[in-house]
Amino acid sequence: GFDTYVNTIAKMIGDPSFNTPFCIGIFGDWGVGKTSFMRQLEKELEKVKTPPLPIPIWFNPWRYEKEDHLIIPFLKTIERGIDSYRGKDQSSKQGVIDALKKAAAKIGHASAAFAYGLTTECKLGPVGFKLDPAKMADWMKVFRKRQIQEAASYAQTLSAIYYDIITELKGAVTEDEFRLVVIVDDLDRCLPEKAIELLESIKLFLDIPG
Repeated sequence: GFDTYVNTIAKMIGDPSFNTPFCIGIFGDWGVGKTSFMRQLEKELEKVKTPPLPIPIWFNPWRYEKEDHLIIPFLKTIERGIDSYRGKDQSSKQGVIDALKKAAAKIGHASAAFAYGLTTECKLGPVGFKLDPAKMADWMKVFRKRQIQEAASYAQTLSAIYYDIITELKGAVTEDEFRLVVIVDDLDRCLPEKAIELLESIKLFLDIPG
């Protein structure tokens, strides 16, 4: 009996005039079919072959409970999901393929920068991300080939680093060409603090168009 809901949500996501970002919560007791519902939606989205292409990306946070910061596997999963979709999609124009490649690379840069800069010395945002801006500046300098003056600017404030990454993510998604649909399953299997951390991560990093 999920068809009506699945078809409606899929049409919303595929409608170019539908404003994003958008979040849907699926609630129900164990065994009532939450995962089945989302798998059915995923299959429906995969049928769409016209822009904006919906790219479903599946994330199981409970598998990463031993990670200190869920944001890193979260971003890496999105990166891999885009890359995987790009490899399977043979029908899109070259411009869309290039945009997907660029998006995966930018999100990969963001996750690598976080992994490289994490420390116990300073915090960012309500999630308690802990970053060493000097290390992140060094990462940017080495791996992005930026000038020393540019890299040094990353170390001025933590908020500057955060907003730079958000700018990268905003630039990664071309809403007219594709939309990321991140499906989070089994959030209720996480410990409460990890569930809250992921929800905060979604609010911080996916609150962007597309």
